[in-house]
Amino acid sequence: MVEAQEVPEIRTKTPEVMAAIESRGKRRPELEAAARTGCLGENKEGLVDARPGQSCPPTLGQLVAAENADRMFLYKTLVAQNSMPAGDITRVQAAFAKVRREKAAPGTWIQLENGQWIRK
Repeated sequence: MVEAQEVPEIRTKTPEVMAAIESRGKRRPELEAAARTGCLGENKEGLVDARPGQSCPPTLGQLVAAENADRMFLYKTLVAQNSMPAGDITRVQAAFAKVRREKAAPGTWIQLENGQWIRK
């Protein structure tokens, strides 16, 4: 298992990075609402997964895909900007997953490092 290390920082906020951050911010209320109803969870790879919740929005699949695309872009950017080997992306994802598990609101689905899903 890969140890989660310190979360690296984005060093240069390019227009592409700013666009990903902005689109994530606009999406946040929908993500939080889906997490509250159990329709969305934070997985062990620093991404979101659809979960079998109540009254899930019909756009959940698109919401998950868009959020994960932005997150992966940012993770890859972090690896490149911090001169890390490309294989370190899994460590970056694990570090962000750990932070997201810790910060998740009560009742949110979270995936533990061992792959088990629980409600926080």
